[in-house]
Amino acid sequence: MIVKLLDRTGLRAAAIAAKTCIGRADDGKDMNAGEVAGFLKRAILQTGHESVLEHVVYVFSVEGLSRACLQQLARHRHISLSVKSTRWALDKHAEYYVPLELEEPDAEDWKYALDGVLADTKTLKAAYGNDVAKYLLPECVTTDLILTVNLRELRHIYKLRTGRTAMLEFQHLAKALVACLPEDEQELVRYRSDALERAVQEYLEIGTDEARERLERMVE
Repeated sequence: MIVKLLDRTGLRAAAIAAKTCIGRADDGKDMNAGEVAGFLKRAILQTGHESVLEHVVYVFSVEGLSRACLQQLARHRHISLSVKSTRWALDKHAEYYVPLELEEPDAEDWKYALDGVLADTKTLKAAYGNDVAKYLLPECVTTDLILTVNLRELRHIYKLRTGRTAMLEFQHLAKALVACLPEDEQELVRYRSDALERAVQEYLEIGTDEARERLERMVE
């Protein structure tokens, strides 16, 4: 999987929006990048008023993502996706993602079976065209896409998809997206308030239903 940051708006727009909300509107030019990040962490993240983070937008390219992981990504509602078409680019869907959880000899057997499926896809394409052949494509076949996401939603994705129970491929995707950002913006994505940290620790230590429900409410 290859992830690249194509474009970003920067944090200043969120700082201006935050100041507007409290009647202190200015252009934010009196703060450098580090000060803007500190202001957002102090005034926004610690108070939970994250709506102004939606003014910060990122555009990524992602190459080599499985269609199984794409389905999980598409469940996040506040993103925009442009995905390579199977109708017009079926010939380019010949690569596939091998789950890292597979061990030998299972991984080799899995690859052998998959090569047979991809060969059958080519046969169907010759007989019926792409629209029929693409139904045979397995979930592991990879694709390329452009992803646009705001900072608030990126924080949400990172919190949900880097947990131990998340799909392993999606864990790698979430971490790769954040790794593309400037360091101060990475910190904002990863930042969790003291209250959330305590809720996570409580759940890990006691694991009760009440602790789990409290944690789920905080990450919704």
